[in-house]
Amino acid sequence: MIVVGFDATDDAVKAVESGNMSATVAQKPIDIGQQGVLTALKIANGETVDEFIPVDLELVK
Repeated sequence: MIVVGFDATDDAVKAVESGNMSATVAQKPIDIGQQGVLTALKIANGETVDEFIPVDLELVK
């Protein structure tokens, strides 16, 4: 069975390193925050923005 987690917490990374979990996905909060601020500025300036704005994730395996 393949087990993959989400958020790459310290426990999850340790589980991947020990072989107890196949992988975990790390979110990138700095990128998420930057994108949020840039999007807020666009809205404040009257620009339209996409409804969904994806931010890259990182697979830890």
